[in-house]
Amino acid sequence: MMRYRRTRLRRYQHRCRSAPVAAVRRAVEEIYSQTWPGGSVERIAAAFGDFERLFNGQFPGYLGCDTVYHDLQHSLDDTLAMARLLSGYDKSHAPDQRLGADRAVMGIVVALFHDAGYIRQTDDTQHRNGAEFTRTHVSRSANFLARYLPTIGMASGCRSRRRSCTSLDTS
Repeated sequence: MMRYRRTRLRRYQHRCRSAPVAAVRRAVEEIYSQTWPGGSVERIAAAFGDFERLFNGQFPGYLGCDTVYHDLQHSLDDTLAMARLLSGYDKSHAPDQRLGADRAVMGIVVALFHDAGYIRQTDDTQHRNGAEFTRTHVSRSANFLARYLPTIGMASGCRSRRRSCTSLDTS
């Protein structure tokens, strides 16, 4: 059984590695820099590096991506779409209604890790694969983000104990 799990995990990790992480990172950083000139892309760069390590099984305490759809490529696609949406919103609204650079970074990082809840931890012996977290992956992703955001110099991002995405605090 364990041999099967390792083989399957390697197959999905190989698939995930083929995704153009660097290309998406450059595109997101370019969108961010053009929309919010003077804003720092350091936190975005750090998040992309950690994201790639998490999904490839190189992040401490985590095994890596072993789900077919909610994988690295899906998260990259979602993150690029989020960056474009945030940029479009700020470009089309009056200055007093714009989200701003800090909220944009928060939106990009949250989009990047929105499916982190599918990633199994190394000490998990109960679950065969990340797909078993389908019902709980949203809260697991929020818990991951609450622990992760301070490591890149961002507030925990959650005001309430429910850790709802609608209660993000970017201060």
